[in-house]
Amino acid sequence: MGVANERSIAWGISKNLAENGAELAFTYLGDALKKTVVPLAESLNSNIILSCDVEDKNEIVKLFEDIKSKWDQIDFVELILGISAPNVSPTAFSSVISPTGVEVPCVFR
Repeated sequence: MGVANERSIAWGISKNLAENGAELAFTYLGDALKKTVVPLAESLNSNIILSCDVEDKNEIVKLFEDIKSKWDQIDFVELILGISAPNVSPTAFSSVISPTGVEVPCVFR
């Protein structure tokens, strides 16, 4: 979660993971990011590329359900998201426990 383009920290980590044998799934939010993320994910032979709005708990649950239907397990989650809205308070941060038992930090408004 968090690849925005080829200059993102999340992309650098993803490339390194793929070079070391990791099988990766990617997420994006909206059509603009989809146009960027899909080719990047495909360049690493990822066939799991899903939309997810991390501000929507139901979408996060659905994301993990979709991934679980394709993989037996998730070994880790790379989550690098930036927040540019100055009005988001620290109390807006929470976490979600995925269907696989993974705690995922999230922002809810």
